[in-house]
Formats: sequence, C-alpha cells, structure tokens
Amino acid sequence: MNYPIARKDGTKDLFFGTEVADPYRWMEEESEELKQWIKSQENITQDYLSAIPNRQQLASRLSELMDFDKYGMELRVVDNERIIYSVSEGLNNQPTYYVLNTKTNNHFTIISPEPGQRTPNSCGAVIFPGP
Repeated sequence: MNYPIARKDGTKDLFFGTEVADPYRWMEEESEELKQWIKSQENITQDYLSAIPNRQQLASRLSELMDFDKYGMELRVVDNERIIYSVSEGLNNQPTYYVLNTKTNNHFTIISPEPGQRTPNSCGAVIFPGP
C-alpha cells in the first residue's frame, strides 16, 4: 500500500527560547494542496475498506446492534425538582437533552439536534419551550 506523502516544510516557532519545529503547519490552512492530500487519503482508505469480505453484512449487523436508545448521565438541578438528561435515539449521532420535573413527571426538550426543533432566530439547536 502506497500512502500519500505529507509534505514537510521548515516552519519553526520559538517558545520561551526553545525552537519547536512544526513541519505540518501547512495542514492547518485549507488549501488545494491539502484538499488533494485528503482526497488521496480517502481513496486509499476506501480501496482498503471495499476489499473487506462481507463488509456490507458486517456494517448491517453493527447498525442493528447499535440501534437502541442511549441515555446519558443525569444532572440534578439545584432546586432538586428537575433533572437534566440526554437521549441518543437509535442511530442518531447527537443526543437530545431534556428536563424532567420530578414533581409533575413532565419533561420538555431544551437542546435538540433535529432541524425542526431549532429556534427560527438562531443557527444553534437550543430551544426553551418552557415546562
């Protein structure tokens, strides 16, 4: 397997009198050279992965095993009546955060990664619909 060569340059910094080499600093800035290097890395990775026998069956089985709700650690709020907790539903990558009122047993969403749950006036996913 021939991995793409990452160019090294002569970039150096001086920290408290000590010279520190940073030959890959050029990778911190988006450039055509970096995009090409990343594409070469992706190609070699995909070539390797596509050669794995039964890869699709393995991926399907792993998805099947991971398709369940995952509950995060709870955080009890100061008034001791509310609990904040998170749930990653099924194969979702991001959790939804909820507040549970322990006296009324009602819960509401405070942070959701779902596009329909976002506030219309912000680019984030935080919503505060109230208890």
